[in-house]
Amino acid sequence: MVFRRALSLFLSAVLLGAAGCASGDSTSSLISAPSPSAPATDKKIVYNVMMDQVLNSTTAYNQDVWRLIASLQGLINRNFAQGQPALYIDFDPYDFSWLNYMKEPGKMLADYTVVNLINLPQVLDTFSDVLQTHGLVLWDPAVNATANVAATICGVEGWLPVRNDEAPESLCGILTARGIPVKCSLVGKFTGAGHIPETDRESTGSAKCDAYLWAMDHYLERTNPDFLAYMPDGASANPDDDLAKSDDVRDKGQHSCLPNHDYLIAKSAFFVDLSPVEDEIPSDDPAQPLGTDTKTLRTLLEAMYHHNGGGIIYDVGFIPWWLKYTNHNSDSQYNPNEVETKLCNLFASYNIVLEADAANPCWMTNASLYNKYPQRSSYPNNKPAEIEKYDPDTVYLLLYVGDYDSSAWLKDKIYSLWDTDRHGERPIMWNFDPNLVE
Repeated sequence: MVFRRALSLFLSAVLLGAAGCASGDSTSSLISAPSPSAPATDKKIVYNVMMDQVLNSTTAYNQDVWRLIASLQGLINRNFAQGQPALYIDFDPYDFSWLNYMKEPGKMLADYTVVNLINLPQVLDTFSDVLQTHGLVLWDPAVNATANVAATICGVEGWLPVRNDEAPESLCGILTARGIPVKCSLVGKFTGAGHIPETDRESTGSAKCDAYLWAMDHYLERTNPDFLAYMPDGASANPDDDLAKSDDVRDKGQHSCLPNHDYLIAKSAFFVDLSPVEDEIPSDDPAQPLGTDTKTLRTLLEAMYHHNGGGIIYDVGFIPWWLKYTNHNSDSQYNPNEVETKLCNLFASYNIVLEADAANPCWMTNASLYNKYPQRSSYPNNKPAEIEKYDPDTVYLLLYVGDYDSSAWLKDKIYSLWDTDRHGERPIMWNFDPNLVE
């Protein structure tokens, strides 16, 4: 099995090359990210991106900046080991708390220096060597699915995904003006008609679905067989799309799940966003033939099942119910819970387990670094069990504290709840999903 997988990766790299993106050279799926150009000789540095300040410092669209920095973070932290530089994002109050926790004596970053990056030029200057080495993959705002295709390519090739925009004040314009090379462009590649480019497949009648099948044919065998990224595509991160202007895409881009990309790119996961609802046309692709989204999703999951050898696949992400596919924000006949169940049933049939990250919060910052935190061999209870003798005349109350089935919830809520001075006053059953250790 190991030999067949290695051979498959080799043949994919040699025969497919840049998969129709002729401006770039194909590289190994296991990328050794170049070290950042450090402002000091000491490599024990945490580059801390102060995201609010960075987003306020530029004319570039907030969500474009989020996508770039989270993707860069995935490449930098992918090979993190003690003594190597790390990239961190300080976005919400808990990011600051967890960074301080990791810097406590004896912990992973105890002897690291924190270097704060407070504007976009500072970020681009600090990582100029990485940007020049890896280059860009441009996604097509006319086909929002290409944002996820670009994320898949980033995990495999190391090319950083950027929305195509010729305006000089856009992020794309800023990067190309700095001479950052474009290794691959997906612009104009998928039309939903004729043949899917560089494949033997007839078009599905949907540019959205064609893009994923193209990515499956050219990149799936080079992605990590153990991970799937069910992430919202570029619709909510596209200023030309009505979805990006809705009340459900608030603040600075975190509701598009972009902060989750660092971990998934570090893991070389395959990115997808397709509806599991077979009997209605998805609102984000109203011209597609009925059932095309679900048929394409089944094709991808079947291919992933075989790529993995029938084992367990770990998915990060859930139905973007606040954006699409449900009656919350579209003409769907189904409510969010009904569509969630459809996705769970479909994924379970392909041995896929879900870390159900959805609003709100739906952003798990810094997982690519937290994932490197040393684990103990066991975590015994820190107090002896109390044995109660059952009294049939007593009414017993169980305090159940649940909904910790997502890392974003755990990171966001547990620091203050668990660390309170009143911890231990009442017996509470905390429902932490142990799978979140990943």
